[in-house]
Amino acid sequence: MKKPLKVLLVFDAPFEAERGYGFQEEFKDPDWNTERDVFEALCELKHDVRLLGISERIEPLLEEV
Repeated sequence: MKKPLKVLLVFDAPFEAERGYGFQEEFKDPDWNTERDVFEALCELKHDVRLLGISERIEPLLEEV
């Protein structure tokens, strides 16, 4: 089996969330189907996935990488 990847899943978010926010409530909304499906697929493949919703500022992305 291949080594799991460390994946930063970056997507557009309607609000600024603190680091480590799980977006569990948002993923229940049908408008978030794509983000949820990608997240779940990566997790099923046993990858280490972190979520990062970007709103208006790019700084959270720069801090994360």
